[in-house]
Amino acid sequence: MDLLIKNGTVVTATDTYRADIRVSGEKIVQIGDALDAESTTRVIDATGKYVLPGGIDPHTHLASTTIGAARSRPPAVARPASSTSAFRIKVTASTTA
Repeated sequence: MDLLIKNGTVVTATDTYRADIRVSGEKIVQIGDALDAESTTRVIDATGKYVLPGGIDPHTHLASTTIGAARSRPPAVARPASSTSAFRIKVTASTTA
């Protein structure tokens, strides 16, 4: 399924700008302005949202319920869903501040 993320604030390592992102399968195939969607494309309106293509959120609190709490179980291990995927696309509802 193709995906088009429209009107987001794209944040890269070097720039921040408003753009659309086209995804085919699990790969980003185009970043541009006013991209058109085909009838079978899922469209997400990201107005007022940050979009981080290729971004990874390393901030976690594995297996802790409070800061400084003793660990009662081993930490979770995050694994990619597919080792052949070049990119993973995750859409979150964080808003720009």
